[in-house]
Amino acid sequence: LCIWIGHNCRKNRIDAYKTAVNTLTECVNSGRAKRNHGYDIYFPPGCTIGSQVRKAMLFYPGALVDHTAYAVMMSIKEF
Repeated sequence: LCIWIGHNCRKNRIDAYKTAVNTLTECVNSGRAKRNHGYDIYFPPGCTIGSQVRKAMLFYPGALVDHTAYAVMMSIKEF
């Protein structure tokens, strides 16, 4: 049952808008984000992969929405 629910959640997931895809691409190209399988990592301004940070924010997206859809919100320069 759990496998069936998980499969249907992924199958019926809503795609991200083009603006979110473009924002993620810009963040990846500038070093402010890193794409991984199933999730993305966003870095604060002035930080990139390997930087030490004092604060971080964890965000868990909804099950029926593609995680790329949150790129615009997660790319905000100040939390």
